[in-house]
Amino acid sequence: MSAEYALPQAERNQAKIIALEGMVNTLEKELSRTVVGYGEVVRQVQWQDVQAALKPDEVALEFLHFNYENPKTTGKVLYAALLLKPNQPYPIFIPLFDEKALEALIPPLDRLRSEYINQLYQNNATARLIWAPLRPTCRK
Repeated sequence: MSAEYALPQAERNQAKIIALEGMVNTLEKELSRTVVGYGEVVRQVQWQDVQAALKPDEVALEFLHFNYENPKTTGKVLYAALLLKPNQPYPIFIPLFDEKALEALIPPLDRLRSEYINQLYQNNATARLIWAPLRPTCRK
């Protein structure tokens, strides 16, 4: 199915896609019936579900990155967080930093070394980049 979706839309075999989607649905239903807990694992969780599970003194954070477009593609990748509090009507969007700021903290040769990644979590510059923008909103 992924091979068909990878093709330009004009070249896709719609009959084949419909047949494959039917097979996938049938297999998923069979898994749900026969594998204990399968249905719960693949269930889509909504932010409202997470919010309902929060205690009064808890928050939930979801980190995200996206290609910045204004209105055209800029080549920038931005990072942000969605902060969820128990009594907020909706998640709060908190812009964090440009990907280049994160890359500046990681020397190119160290980017794949696990020991450097572990040190990165203990770095004050990392804390300023990621956590400092979140603190004021988390405390309110």
